[in-house]
Amino acid sequence: GPAAPVLPAASTVSVATGSTVSAANITPNMSRRDKFMLIYNAAVAAGDPMPALSAAQSMFETGFLTSELSLKANNPYGQTGRGDAGYYDYRNASENTKWALYSSYNAAVKHHVKRWSTKTPQGNPGYATYDNPMDAMRGIIENYAPAKDANNHAHYLGGVEAILKEMGFDPNAPEKPQVP
Repeated sequence: GPAAPVLPAASTVSVATGSTVSAANITPNMSRRDKFMLIYNAAVAAGDPMPALSAAQSMFETGFLTSELSLKANNPYGQTGRGDAGYYDYRNASENTKWALYSSYNAAVKHHVKRWSTKTPQGNPGYATYDNPMDAMRGIIENYAPAKDANNHAHYLGGVEAILKEMGFDPNAPEKPQVP
């Protein structure tokens, strides 16, 4: 069978696993791996069945936590709707879209897991119902990033897959959550 996922190399993030993290924890010289691990650890703490996939999605969505939504709204996925801290006025997007404002990355990740893991908001199977991260991403992509909204599925899937590989995960092997 496929090899077990390789645990990513030790991170230099000084934030303890299980602690609450937010944009305030991002430092100017923080590595891509350290940013990935902030979200990965928040996903593990939230009971995410595929924390590496969730972290890779976040890194792809936000340019490794550099987006306005990530830095000013603690929104590491570009999630819409109401966050636990209300709404964020994101002027770079459709004025009809309400963007979620979160108190922390942990709150955003917890909401992401609740909203997408078991079933999508559209009622289709969620990412946790698939065998591995890439099958999961392919399974939810049309609900998660609709083509009608000018999302390029091949680009999205390739980006998430490349991030998983960069971080030491086999994107096509069953993901077993690991505490780094």
